[in-house]
Amino acid sequence: MKLFQLVDCDRRNDITLSELLDFMNKHYLGARYEDAENIIKEYDGTMSRTLDFDEFCQLVLPSANPNLRHIASTRRFSPYFRASSPLPYEAVSLAARLLDKEMQLQRQRIEAKRQLARCPDFIKVRVFDQIARGFHSISMPDLIFYLEKNGFYPRREDIEAILRRMDHDANRQISYDEFCELTCVTERPPRQQEQEQQARTQPPQ
Repeated sequence: MKLFQLVDCDRRNDITLSELLDFMNKHYLGARYEDAENIIKEYDGTMSRTLDFDEFCQLVLPSANPNLRHIASTRRFSPYFRASSPLPYEAVSLAARLLDKEMQLQRQRIEAKRQLARCPDFIKVRVFDQIARGFHSISMPDLIFYLEKNGFYPRREDIEAILRRMDHDANRQISYDEFCELTCVTERPPRQQEQEQQARTQPPQ
């Protein structure tokens, strides 16, 4: 909660794109507008273009370890919690490191999507059918079987992390629509990028 309030500068109980970008660059991460936008889009379940506290927890707390998540999320109810004491520097530094890792992951994913889109043999419906093995959705065993067949041997935590990012309806399976969202690149038109850049550089009225 303290970290959320630290990033939420205007104290409106949600983290805006500009607040996240400001926090990242205060910690010398070299973030671009698109980096903050992609992180918020990843965890913005309400499609509000901001992160509320629950969505922020999805970003900073572990999803594959419920015990550790419970400890971290209930720490503010401890009798030893002091709302007035500042957040330790180590915690802020680790949060900045987490955001840096998230930013690098988002950049790598976008580049991988572009390379996949340029591959002449890539047909989404065929790849989905191959992973799902003829079923209408991809389950965790399907995903493990496909990865191991192609030389990757993931831990259960790795599969949980993949599902957490792709499984928007929380049924622990990946539908075709969710698979398409993973593999499609959504590029903004150059004109729109130029307009957004101008809007960011213009002084407030």
